[in-house]
Amino acid sequence: MSRDDIMAVQRLLRALGRDVAVDGIYGPETRAAVSEALRAAAGASGIDPRAVALVKEFESFQPEAYLDPVGVWTIGYGTTAAAGVGIEPKAGMRITEAEADEYLRRGLDKFAALIRPKITRPTTPAEFGAMLSLAYNIGPTAFSRSSVLRWFNAGDKDEAADAFRLWNRAGGRVLKGPVRRREQHARRHLAQR
Repeated sequence: MSRDDIMAVQRLLRALGRDVAVDGIYGPETRAAVSEALRAAAGASGIDPRAVALVKEFESFQPEAYLDPVGVWTIGYGTTAAAGVGIEPKAGMRITEAEADEYLRRGLDKFAALIRPKITRPTTPAEFGAMLSLAYNIGPTAFSRSSVLRWFNAGDKDEAADAFRLWNRAGGRVLKGPVRRREQHARRHLAQR
């Protein structure tokens, strides 16, 4: 297991309330922990748990509504009213982490259904997860017009991976968070080939 895989499994297990050490040696304990994490994280949607972990890593849980860098009310794991998942964040609103997990699951399910038809080539779970994380962050409409999708559909996965790095701005400014996030997207996109 790679270091990123180990960290993702440990994050998922912690989110499930299990404090299990995963050392990367693929023995019976690690195999059981990975299986449990995959089953729980994928749920009925079938979304790769690494995609869920990627979104959670960069969105981070925020129990109280806040204005994002472009002035949009946001809560939980990056949930906005535009996600259409049954919540409209506003000043003073608070939610639990369990509620945030549910809104995230709904949002990822919805966005996955919107972007799957736009992707015309087969994807690995890591590729789809990276594209889903991008769509969750920039919206499915922007994703549908992105050079990431265009290059991927043209069969040039290297250019698609590089194109993730172009999505590093909010409100016209380059921000550290999107820069780090896109680097992870690009790496994960290329990692599973």
